[in-house]
Amino acid sequence: MNKAEFLERMERSLKGRVEDVSDILGEYEQHFAQKTADGYSEEEIAAKLEKPEVLAEQFVQADSGHRRPISIIARIGVAFLSIFAFAFFACLFASVLVIGAAALVSLVTGICLITTLNPAGLIPPMPYAGSLLMGICAAALAVLLALCTIYFFLYAKQLVKAYSRWARNSIGSSIYPPLPINPQLGPAQWRHFRNVALIALAVFGATFVAGYVVMAASAGSLGFWHVWHWFSSR
Repeated sequence: MNKAEFLERMERSLKGRVEDVSDILGEYEQHFAQKTADGYSEEEIAAKLEKPEVLAEQFVQADSGHRRPISIIARIGVAFLSIFAFAFFACLFASVLVIGAAALVSLVTGICLITTLNPAGLIPPMPYAGSLLMGICAAALAVLLALCTIYFFLYAKQLVKAYSRWARNSIGSSIYPPLPINPQLGPAQWRHFRNVALIALAVFGATFVAGYVVMAASAGSLGFWHVWHWFSSR
């Protein structure tokens, strides 16, 4: 049984019997994605899980076994809290956009330094060896910022899902298991993510130090930016 067959059978067993069918299916779809990234086949993943009908029945029993009256005060409280939560999530996603923009700027700067392009005269004078090293440094920084963008986007997305589950449990008539707030990536995905980040960090540090040494030696001064009048109005 592959993923499509598993999810189809579970959907048939859940439909019309519980709320939030799409959320439940999404959790198992995410489980398949994580395990597939770790090298398992869809058939192996499905075999390690319970039969979809059995799993669906557990959700049906949980749905019917936790029904409770919800006070109007609880509904108002969750609605009021959601206003602040919406503002927080908006700021979080705005931060993701800012970090992504910084990654793009750093990448463009690295390309300009490596290729000696100087649009509008924004790149200050420096020897090509220093420009090359600083260009690689800027490109490595772009990779680090891109990884930060991806992580914070996944974190914000998972946080929204976790809050939505909590809010539905608080004002709904049934309780589903709470969702984690951290990004849900498989071990292989985390390993690749970490390895790329470490390599980019090492390249960034090494090229920054090497670039500084090269330009300081070329200018004959540790404050080479003063020698080359980088911040001069002239």
